[in-house]
Amino acid sequence: MRHTCWLLVLICSIGIQNLIAQKMPVSDWGEIPESDLKLTTCSWDTLATAMVLQDVGKIKLFFGDRGAEVIYQRSRRIKIFDPAAFDQGNLRIFYRSNRKEERFEDLDVQLILSDGTRKKVKSDNVFTEEVTEQFNVKKVFIPNLQKGCIIEYRYKLRSSDSQNLYDWFFQEDIPVRWSQVEVSLPEYAEYSVLTRKPKEYDLFETRVEKPDMFAAGQHHNRITTYGFSKLPGLTGDEPFMTTVDDYRAHIWFQQDIVQWGATDSIGWGPVALSLSFYQGFGGQYLDSLTNLKIWSSFQASMGQDSIQDSVLIAEKVLRFVGKNIKWDGTFERAAPNGVDAAFSKGTGTSADLNLAIVTLLRRYRMKAYPMLLSTRDHGEPITGYPYIYQFNTLVAFVIVGKDSLLLDATNPYHAVNQLNPSCYNKMGWVVRIRKPFWTEIRAPEESLTWFGELELDEMGESKGRFSISVTGETAAYWRKQMEESKDKGDFLKKEFAPDYPEAKLDSLVFSNLNDYNKPLQVSFRCSIPNTATVLNDFLYVKPILDFLVLKNPFSSPVRRFPVSFAAALKSQYVLNLTLPKGYLIEELPEKARIVLPGEGGRIQFSCAPLENHEVQVLLKMNISKLEFPTEEYGILRQFFDLIAEKTQLQLVLKKG
Repeated sequence: MRHTCWLLVLICSIGIQNLIAQKMPVSDWGEIPESDLKLTTCSWDTLATAMVLQDVGKIKLFFGDRGAEVIYQRSRRIKIFDPAAFDQGNLRIFYRSNRKEERFEDLDVQLILSDGTRKKVKSDNVFTEEVTEQFNVKKVFIPNLQKGCIIEYRYKLRSSDSQNLYDWFFQEDIPVRWSQVEVSLPEYAEYSVLTRKPKEYDLFETRVEKPDMFAAGQHHNRITTYGFSKLPGLTGDEPFMTTVDDYRAHIWFQQDIVQWGATDSIGWGPVALSLSFYQGFGGQYLDSLTNLKIWSSFQASMGQDSIQDSVLIAEKVLRFVGKNIKWDGTFERAAPNGVDAAFSKGTGTSADLNLAIVTLLRRYRMKAYPMLLSTRDHGEPITGYPYIYQFNTLVAFVIVGKDSLLLDATNPYHAVNQLNPSCYNKMGWVVRIRKPFWTEIRAPEESLTWFGELELDEMGESKGRFSISVTGETAAYWRKQMEESKDKGDFLKKEFAPDYPEAKLDSLVFSNLNDYNKPLQVSFRCSIPNTATVLNDFLYVKPILDFLVLKNPFSSPVRRFPVSFAAALKSQYVLNLTLPKGYLIEELPEKARIVLPGEGGRIQFSCAPLENHEVQVLLKMNISKLEFPTEEYGILRQFFDLIAEKTQLQLVLKKG
């Protein structure tokens, strides 16, 4: 798939133009062409079970007696080709419940059968549900769907929030024959247009509309129409990818804060300054009279300790917040209820927890700031334009000398410089009032290492010792599971050698269990029945008992979206296997080595005899590149095929 184009333009700089003279015909509400009633397939995607025939929107900003008002209108028409698409009849229309005076109006839904019969959907089939404190959803159930029918619905939203106009998505999870949005703004209004588009617009025109001569105080309106035809359906069902919205044709708008200058940084300063005055953001860590409760409690927890080391203080704060405020699972970019409220409640959002860290560290006069992020499923951040709504969470950024630290308390088992995996989305914006800046964020390497010494007997059972070392998110997960288990060994027995449930582990020794900044290490003795299959005079041994990858996650032969790993991966397995007396090596697996393009990763495998009647098995894998374009998917898939193959190899021994 082609890389999605990013464009950033100012509406005020667009002149009157008409790039496409021939418009796609758009039918009015209820006017269904006979050809659409008889339509049986999507011409450019014959496997599609449904298609959007047309999706037409209007966004209008005007100023009336009550000030600014934004009107959003949408009319959508869907053709059902197959009963498998009957779920299209369960409509879900999301809208903001906390947007300034937003009103949902004029919902109209109808079903048109293939013979032209029309059935209006009654209000009994419409329900309103609160999704979060910020969003509601209108749920509409359309009964009696049939193959070949058409669903048509329209509605209107009104809002007094003119800073950000409504978004428009041209592309959906089913093919779209035609999608257009008309944006009407007073000529003096200055908004920036941010857009993702996989190709050039099929319709892009601007015109000026004069006001009614009797309308007092009105200005000329600038009306711009954007349209796309024949867009493929997009679904985000591929492993190791960010949100599919990063590739979906999409347009959105924001009111300009400052005029553009010569550098990209112009515009971010005023945003940082405005955030400093917001009580749910800057008011939490810049005001010395706020959050006294959590500060008092933290001081009490420190007792008489006088710590001068900034890194140690940062870790103390991280542990205190993670222990006393449990993350409620939601990402937020601000804490309108305040840090102290979350501390008293014992639970809070990502903003509650991480603004608490910033608050406490600044009491120590440390250079701590919030870093705003967009999670991987929220969308790739835009660094070139001050668009605050692109962010949906924050972490703490701390400057210590020439170094910096990242702190995230959403997981109490995280190390310093370890964030929630969802946060690793290329860049983060540090909200420093005078000089805010963007910085790259990269996850710590995810590594697992096994070293084993086993002795195999002629019955196929092996006994010996293993040691394991883990880092990254796996280490955090293991620490959590071990702390919550009555017996730490119970979890390890399920985690180690999953294909051998009868394996017995004892004499477990843990290292760095409570030192989250170091690798978690565990060593143990083990006995593993059926390590080898006995067949006459032969033993078939599967020497690789465990590995980071046991099955290729990329099962599909084709890939539509780039592969995006959250963290670099590294795994190493070393086993020294002592053979049973009287058995000789009949067959050894061949060596293997593969390197990904641009040194993005490599595999090394060997199986070689040693002295003292032993065999050493070595399997190493690392992936250092995080982004792989679709054209490199084939070799990446082969890479994981080879890993999966080597984990299943067999060593053949024969009785001499």
